[in-house]
Amino acid sequence: MGHSLFKRLGLSLALATTAFAAPAHATAFGISSIVIQHDGPADWLQVAEVRAFSTSKINVAATSAGALATASSQYSGTGYLAQSGAGNAINGRVGGDYFSANNLNWIYHSASTAASEFLKITFASPADLNSLVIFGRTDCCGPRDVYKVSLYDSAGTLVSTYGGLSANNTAHRAQLSLAANVGISAVPEPAAWAAMLIGFAAVGGTLRRPKLRAVARRVRYSAH
Repeated sequence: MGHSLFKRLGLSLALATTAFAAPAHATAFGISSIVIQHDGPADWLQVAEVRAFSTSKINVAATSAGALATASSQYSGTGYLAQSGAGNAINGRVGGDYFSANNLNWIYHSASTAASEFLKITFASPADLNSLVIFGRTDCCGPRDVYKVSLYDSAGTLVSTYGGLSANNTAHRAQLSLAANVGISAVPEPAAWAAMLIGFAAVGGTLRRPKLRAVARRVRYSAH
C-alpha cells in the first residue's frame, strides 16, 4: 500500500513540475529590430557586417532586403576613417580590414567607448529569425569584437538578449543559433497552465484518497 502511494505521488509531482516548462520555441517570432552593443569592459563598438536569417533562409538584415541601420554615433576620423557609418554593417561586405582604405572593407565604428553605444538594424517587416551572424574587424583589435544582441518586436518590446557573442577568433565571426537558445518562456502558456493544474489536482487526489478510505473504514466499523 505504502509503495503504491509513493509511486502515485511521484508520478503526480512529475506531472505538475513538467507543466512549468512552456513549449519550446524553434525560433524568435515577430522580430522587427536587433540592437548590437559591445559586451565586456568599456571599448569601441566595431562591426563589419550583420546577417539575420529568417526561417525561410532570407537575410532580412541586408540593405537589399529593405533593412535600415542606425547607430548611437559614428567615428569621426579623417579621410577614409570617417567612412564608418552604420550602413556599412548591412551592405553585404564582410571584409573588415578597416585600415586598408578600401571601401569594400569599411565597417561600422562607434565614436566612443561608452557602454551606451549601439548599432540598430530595423527590418522592412517583422521576421521569424532562425540565426544571426556578426562579422568583426579583421585587421585589429579582436578583443573588441564581443557583442551583446537584443531582439525587439514591432511594439519596441524587448523579446530576448544574448551576451558574450565573440567574433574574436580566426573566422572573425560570431554566430547565434536561435533554435538552440530561444526556449523556455518566462510565463507558462495556457496549455502549460492547464497541465500544471491537472498535475496539482492529481497530487491532491493522491493525498486525499488514503484519508477517504480510512474514513470509510471507520464508518463501516461504527455501523457494525
